[in-house]
Amino acid sequence: MGEPRSWGEVIGTLTKVFSGVEKKIGQPEDGSTVTVFGKLNGFLNEDGQGVRVIKSIQWLVCSNTGSTNEVRISPVNPEHCIVLTERLYNSSDYLLSYSYGLKADTLTAHVSGGSSQSCRIGFWIIEFY
Repeated sequence: MGEPRSWGEVIGTLTKVFSGVEKKIGQPEDGSTVTVFGKLNGFLNEDGQGVRVIKSIQWLVCSNTGSTNEVRISPVNPEHCIVLTERLYNSSDYLLSYSYGLKADTLTAHVSGGSSQSCRIGFWIIEFY
């Protein structure tokens, strides 16, 4: 796969890659083994009895982050969450690092150093019961 030739191609590729993410995550009550929730609930009895592990999964992208970017999220209990991050794109090697802060209804992304104007960072917020 070669380098993208235009922003249109980049956006088209990102749209293609991330389309259907919500369908792949599913809902907490899913019993189907084709979604994330369904796979995690696979050990439940047919009557739904057992222990559900995942309460919610949220996915968001911070783009053109600058030094700080606050994003509203659906309410979570931060003490019951893990956050997975991924650097999706930045236009050069000047991005030195990034970090985040999670509150009940806000995720704050911090970018330190370098060129952050063309940076995209993905966040998966996974809340457990």
